Amino acid sequence: MKEIDGIDFLLCDFQKDDSKERILQHFKGRADVLVSDMAANTTGNKDLDCIRTNSLCLDVLEFSRFVVKNEGVVISKLFTGYDFLDVKNFAESNFENVNFFKPESSKNFSKETYIHCKRFKTL
Repeated sequence: MKEIDGIDFLLCDFQKDDSKERILQHFKGRADVLVSDMAANTTGNKDLDCIRTNSLCLDVLEFSRFVVKNEGVVISKLFTGYDFLDVKNFAESNFENVNFFKPESSKNFSKETYIHCKRFKTL
């Protein structure tokens, strides 16, 4: 990936604990924004692919509390389908503002969408 001044990119496998530790160590303080465009490798089974990608999204939302500032923003890819409401409900119970958007670059028939979460709710 081409470097961009003022932007930090980390290439790692998010599902591995050592990768999460690497991310936490890199951002010694707190990040303003966390953007995830992760999706599980497709299997051809649309329901399974949806579940696996939405599980990644949920993991990003859970992890974000450790790396994103309280007033920060989290944006993550997810798929509409089987467990979409589980992700939505989790986000709404943990963030003050939750919105969804589908970029123009995403094909109309695609289940791909993005969740935009802002400002953690106080526990």
